[in-house]
Amino acid sequence: MQDMPQIAGLEQRLAAALDRIGQGLKTVARPAPPGMPGAVTDQTAALQEALEAERGANAQFAERLKMVKDREAQVRAQLEARVAELTEAAQINTSLQAELEELRTQRQNESAEMQAILAELVPLIEEPARHA
Repeated sequence: MQDMPQIAGLEQRLAAALDRIGQGLKTVARPAPPGMPGAVTDQTAALQEALEAERGANAQFAERLKMVKDREAQVRAQLEARVAELTEAAQINTSLQAELEELRTQRQNESAEMQAILAELVPLIEEPARHA
């Protein structure tokens, strides 16, 4: 986006040149005073040169603008792809967290079941030892 100041400068130059051309056309449209046809021809040639220069500047501006828009489109596409990747990663992370919570719950249930089984086995194991 560092081309934006240059683009703004080119726009200003183009607007100024078009103003000069417009004023020059007003001068050309006026009838030349008698005995001064060379001055009008010189002005017309100078205006024609200015017009050609501004057309060149306008073409450069259009090319730079196209490059900026192309670059913007590329960056936008990269950002959209990155957002899609991050969204997918977040979905995977959420899924894995849910699975982990489920495994923890299963482990707690199995541990509780194991404690219940041990609670029933301990008296059975200790009873023969008392009779011996």
